[in-house]
Amino acid sequence: MFIYPFQFNLICCRRRIMYYYMEIFKKVDVIVTPTTGMTAPIIPPSALKFGETDMQVSGPTIHDELEMVAILHVGHDKQGLPIGLQLIGRPWGEASILRLASAVEGENSTIAIASLLMILRTGGTSQAITFNALVRSGDRLSPEIRVMVKAVVGEETQLKLAEDRLFQSGVPAQVGLVIGKLSSALDRGFVFDLVPTPSNDCGEPACLLSESGRDDKRKASKGKPQVESSSLVIDKDWVSEHARQVSRMLLGGMNVVGVYVWASDSSFKTSNVILGQTIKGVAEAAPFSENGLDERLLVHISYSPRRWTCRNCMLGSNITSSNLRPCDFKIGRILSYLQTFRCMYNFDIRLPIIDESASSISTLKDVLCNGIICHAKELKGAKAIIDGNLVIDDEPCTSDALHEVELLLPFMKDAPAEVCSQNKVVGVVVFSGTVCSIAYLSPKEPISQALADIKGDIIMSLQSRLDIICDEADGEMDITVDGEGEASNGISTEKCILQLVLHLSRQACSLSFPRRVLVPWIADAFICEYLQPSDTLEVLIDNCKELMSMEAPTDTSTILEPETELTLLTTKSFWGIAVPGYSASGADFHSVRNSDKDSTRKESSRKLMKSIDFNIVAAIAGLLLSILVGLVFFVVKT
Repeated sequence: MFIYPFQFNLICCRRRIMYYYMEIFKKVDVIVTPTTGMTAPIIPPSALKFGETDMQVSGPTIHDELEMVAILHVGHDKQGLPIGLQLIGRPWGEASILRLASAVEGENSTIAIASLLMILRTGGTSQAITFNALVRSGDRLSPEIRVMVKAVVGEETQLKLAEDRLFQSGVPAQVGLVIGKLSSALDRGFVFDLVPTPSNDCGEPACLLSESGRDDKRKASKGKPQVESSSLVIDKDWVSEHARQVSRMLLGGMNVVGVYVWASDSSFKTSNVILGQTIKGVAEAAPFSENGLDERLLVHISYSPRRWTCRNCMLGSNITSSNLRPCDFKIGRILSYLQTFRCMYNFDIRLPIIDESASSISTLKDVLCNGIICHAKELKGAKAIIDGNLVIDDEPCTSDALHEVELLLPFMKDAPAEVCSQNKVVGVVVFSGTVCSIAYLSPKEPISQALADIKGDIIMSLQSRLDIICDEADGEMDITVDGEGEASNGISTEKCILQLVLHLSRQACSLSFPRRVLVPWIADAFICEYLQPSDTLEVLIDNCKELMSMEAPTDTSTILEPETELTLLTTKSFWGIAVPGYSASGADFHSVRNSDKDSTRKESSRKLMKSIDFNIVAAIAGLLLSILVGLVFFVVKT
């Protein structure tokens, strides 16, 4: 049969559109007629904000050229909005779903799927749900705001070791953290290792069986099989604290993605509430650096019967059994295929100290927290150079070698400078140093994911160092240091500097942040720990053994210290920076004496007066010379 080129193009167009809509609905648990989907044109994004659209559907065009039925309006309300739509000869239920899916697919396809499920659930009710009402009711779409990860791949070597360790331990129950990555680009999760939560400060395990289950176990006869119906008792706060500390040690591309439980099948089924609360606490203690990932994994290792299962937990206000959905769990080798990206990021952040009357931020800790948040926003817009090439296309990286990354910040885009122009500045905080950032990229992930992990790791590293100093300061400080008491009591430790009321302080001070140290972990991957100036490598190794349940490295030379330059924090008053001579009076209050300050101030004043006299003489001489030259020209012309 001969086909004209025009008809052939229409057939190709129809097939392409059909493929487009079939790809959209691959991730939902409903079946939609593809032919009906072809009648769903794209709605402008503005319709999502206002719940209405001025788009007109051209029925004859769709019907004649693409050989599909058309969509027609059915009635209008007082505002002129259509009450409903209808396909020729049948209701438009499926088409309305696809219209809404097509409208939000460009912005967030998961909202479309949530809307689809909402319409299907309420399709049998007598009350009609219009497009306008559905878009305006955002709270009804919140339970299913995004598509959950449906496939999880675990590292074969590490999971086999964890299984052997659990079966040999003989404990009836155990809880721990799942270390891995949830890839939104691939819609897949990766599990790198399982880290058991250690005993708390009282020596009690983080997970136990309830007392009723223990009593039933004692009463059971030896000849009959024991049916375990006891529930789990989990120390949620301790597991969350463990997750918070472990998340500091993970580099870019690795996160605490959930919780694992070692228990019988019956105990697991009766403990959904406590497990949901534990997962929620872990998610709050160890959040992801990127937004939009509101799900965690729950890995169940059952010894009765012996099997592995994985569930995906969507976080929300109330976590119930309906939030735990099974997902496909496979075993494979993934650590050997990870690609490594490294960035030596040099930063020099200058944060203004605002007068208390103009801002509520007063202490050094508050200024730093706000500065890190502002720098994170600035870092998002940074361009990247990988292995000497500017990153333009977002494609998967095929090379297995170590990739060197250099970040280029936007020029003349400084948020603190904008604050200075609007408020009264009395000083400045200089935060400078070097951060060694490493990110691990899973196979088939785009390069943009590696850059996002690098940027997130830099910010998380700065925040972790500040948290470490603040935690130690809160534990060791017995008195509250304010701006007036600081001058009389003196600063005995660097930790007290964080509690200074900066706009009242007139002395310069400096503080060294902990250095990041890289420790070999599993395969060729590293974790990090932060070394204080007074700490030793032995303390660092003990922390890794306790928190990560790993063997201590026998050779300390494998522990890398790439950050040779210390991350320093310096505070100075405004006049200490504006007038060079003034800064000498408070440059180092630990070693400079009053006599040295007076002599330095006199010397600077003498130099300042000499420079002023010289400038005045030079100005007068220039004026006289110009007058003389003018007179000469006047005489010559006359």
